[in-house]
Amino acid sequence: MKKYLLSMSAVVIAVLLVAFTQPRKSATQEDMYVFEFDHTQSGGYDEANVENESNTYWKYIGKNLSLCDNDPTKACRVAVTSSYVNNPTTPTALSGVTIQATESSTGVAYVTSITDAPSINQLSNKE
Repeated sequence: MKKYLLSMSAVVIAVLLVAFTQPRKSATQEDMYVFEFDHTQSGGYDEANVENESNTYWKYIGKNLSLCDNDPTKACRVAVTSSYVNNPTTPTALSGVTIQATESSTGVAYVTSITDAPSINQLSNKE
């Protein structure tokens, strides 16, 4: 009985250790810094505003957040690697990224491409 009790205890401890351990990131998985377009600025969804990488228009909102539904109607969010933020420790702005947008007939722009997308960086739009 003692032999089985010791074996069962070892299995329970192993299961508990695995259950409460956070998975590690693989070496190839990199944090993505997510910025959201601020349409409340003067000009709103104007194409020039959407293409402006300044933190006046693109606000940092956090790491590894979900993107928008990607309906090409209005600019929403971009996700970039640490190479494209001003400071990976405390990011406040995009840096070195080129954003291209297209404006609809109603004067509302959406993101059509960003530097190194879709292989690394990501973009999304919303309805």
